[in-house]
Amino acid sequence: MPVARERVTATLFAVTTLVAVVVNKFVVQPLLWRIEPVAVGFSIGVLVLIAVCAGPPVWYVWVTRALRRRPATFGLAPDGAAFVVAESVVPRGLTGILLMFGAGSMLLTERVPDTDRVRLAQLGWATTASLAVAVALAVIALVVIWLPGPSLVLTPDGISVRYPLRRRELRWDELLPGGPPPVSRWYLTLMYRSPDGRPKRLNVAVFSFDVDPVFLATVVRHYNERPEDRGGVGTPGELERLESSYAAWRAATGARPA
Repeated sequence: MPVARERVTATLFAVTTLVAVVVNKFVVQPLLWRIEPVAVGFSIGVLVLIAVCAGPPVWYVWVTRALRRRPATFGLAPDGAAFVVAESVVPRGLTGILLMFGAGSMLLTERVPDTDRVRLAQLGWATTASLAVAVALAVIALVVIWLPGPSLVLTPDGISVRYPLRRRELRWDELLPGGPPPVSRWYLTLMYRSPDGRPKRLNVAVFSFDVDPVFLATVVRHYNERPEDRGGVGTPGELERLESSYAAWRAATGARPA
């Protein structure tokens, strides 16, 4: 699925979440007040609330399940001088959905006297503040989904990790021998030596990237230990060699992607 389509999908789920929360507050819950006995209406209301809370994120996770089977490959930079790891929009989509749920939940409501209708609470500045926070959360959700995400680039010189507010570059010869430790689905820890000689670590949030974490860790270790192969980084032939070597290793060991 192209990144633009991933973002559209995440936006649709996020907006649906906001609409579901608002409809539940202003339409569904008032209808349940008429149900007798009260305990039945209350129980149904709780079930509807659970569905509104869990439904969109669970459905989104199911719809994007194919995207979470991250490939053991890289993209090629247009100039042929780097391997580029594509970003994954799925984590940011989930964040956007949760922020939209928070936006809808911030709306203060009250029962209209002598009716079964609901309206925005008449609390003056408190109501205005709640609306402002709700709008802010909704805008932040869209920003999270649509702004360019992090990037990970491998060049003959080293590895570059870029986030919206920071950037970190490490040369291959800065990495400590032995390569990265066992990788999880969430983080890859790169150990390197600082200018003062002390060992330090850089945690790469691999869940933000569309790549098999084990494949990435294996490649980083390979280039850390084999300087003679670094010159091929960014070329189709080198990428094909990495992919075939990793596939052979997985077939021999029975290892599965992280």
